[in-house]
Amino acid sequence: MKTKVRDLVASILKDEGVGHIFGHTGDSILAMWQSIRHTGITPIFNKTEFGAAFMADGYSRTADTMGVIFTTGGPGATNLATPLGTAYLDSIPLLAISGSAVSSHIGKNAFQEGSGRGRSIEQRLCLKAVCKRAMLAPSPEAVEAMLLDGIRAACSGRPGPVYLEIPSDFWDLEVDSEYQPNKLYKNTTLPEVSQKDSSQIINQLYVSSYPLLMIGEGVLDKNISNAIMNSIDRLGIPFCVSPLAKNLVNEFHDLRLGSGYESAAVHNYLEKCDYVLLLGVRLQPDFFDNHDLASITLAQVDSDPFEIGRSFPVNLSAVGSTSSFLRLIPRISHKRSIELLAYLTRLNNSIIEPKISDLPGVAPLEISQTVMELAPETTIIVCDTGYTKARIVHDYKTHLGQKILVSDRNGCMGYSIPAAIGAAIASDNLVVCFCGDGGFQMGLNELGVVMNYGLKIIFIIEDNGGCGSISDYNFATYDNRYVSNFKNPNFEMLAKSYGFNSSSARKVSEFKSQFAQALAHKGTSLIHAHLLSNYLK
Repeated sequence: MKTKVRDLVASILKDEGVGHIFGHTGDSILAMWQSIRHTGITPIFNKTEFGAAFMADGYSRTADTMGVIFTTGGPGATNLATPLGTAYLDSIPLLAISGSAVSSHIGKNAFQEGSGRGRSIEQRLCLKAVCKRAMLAPSPEAVEAMLLDGIRAACSGRPGPVYLEIPSDFWDLEVDSEYQPNKLYKNTTLPEVSQKDSSQIINQLYVSSYPLLMIGEGVLDKNISNAIMNSIDRLGIPFCVSPLAKNLVNEFHDLRLGSGYESAAVHNYLEKCDYVLLLGVRLQPDFFDNHDLASITLAQVDSDPFEIGRSFPVNLSAVGSTSSFLRLIPRISHKRSIELLAYLTRLNNSIIEPKISDLPGVAPLEISQTVMELAPETTIIVCDTGYTKARIVHDYKTHLGQKILVSDRNGCMGYSIPAAIGAAIASDNLVVCFCGDGGFQMGLNELGVVMNYGLKIIFIIEDNGGCGSISDYNFATYDNRYVSNFKNPNFEMLAKSYGFNSSSARKVSEFKSQFAQALAHKGTSLIHAHLLSNYLK
């Protein structure tokens, strides 16, 4: 059957269950936007391609589906590099479709040409380094197969972003297509672990004295949270999670030891720990710097064979899905489960108190504790990087099924606002966005999307008058705070210009009251929290 290329692309995206497409417009992508008008797919018109891709990232993490971006060529495509790099490092499935110069103009100094011929940017290669695939359609007839191949690559195995570039003169050309919806072409089934390898890991676990279960973002199995928690209950051993794995567990469980790579409780326990089981964990290279690895047996289970022993040599390993491994664990508690539970119960019953100070301002820990206390258990938490991310990762406990969105490996400032918007579009659950005053100003140009689409988000700005973590590192290294502090605009007036409810807190009592009001408010709210003076540098 004859069909226009752009209509074929729209049909495939609709059949894949795409509900929203994020992006900006431009000459080479205009036709594609027209073809989704009657598909039922909702377009989200962004202020920047940078924001569009981070929004698609937040949407994907929240809805557990592929996020889609449309953009024009030239700067529209190259603006995708940082967000796609973030998705690549955190294994988030995204599909970015870009128009490009008319095929007959390639190599002739065409406007926004991205071919790499002559003095032009080869935009596909710019993005190849941060994508699982980066493809340029050589002909209208090739688009269908390349699109399906791209979707398969984005969603299969270890997920990640895919970039597809299509010359703008292809959109309205008709091609012969026998396309029929068929989800079978996309293999999302993870391989099973070897029973022999797994038995060795499990046997060693049961003979250890002080075991630790570490759960990471490499656990890619769908709907695995209950299986993980059941295994923890069955074994009765301490567990901790990486930043991206907080979504998989109940952190209010008595056996929870800590979260993140810098948890003091985790590192204290490692002093006596003799066995660590890594489930999909991608450890940072300095994680064991202050520990004697010779006294610890490391066992690793991961669906990606490249990750086995990548950061540290391991004693035991199994390649395959976490779910297939967990099924092999017998229904027998660890020999020291009662003793370990008592230790962790005492540890978890100790309350972390904010720093006591007579100085004006709010302690950061008071902010996150207030949200954890008052917000619904289903609240989606989104945070930027720096001190805010570190505190949320380590101290904000998640309920089973609750979502926390962070730019982990890339640590990208400006991530939180667009990602929070993407989360609010994907879910009816409340979204709370934590960001510093520096990160907020990197992403604030997307606030117009909140206004235009009538979303409800609670934005919390933690104002320390600069890029706090960088400022402190600067001071510790060079004894100055050069190029790390700045003056801020009036955030409350800015919020009001977008029609948001806005307030300013200089005491924890004020913040609690304002957050309660924000919960009751139907629209978006911004709370400008002035941090304690001893947090201001």
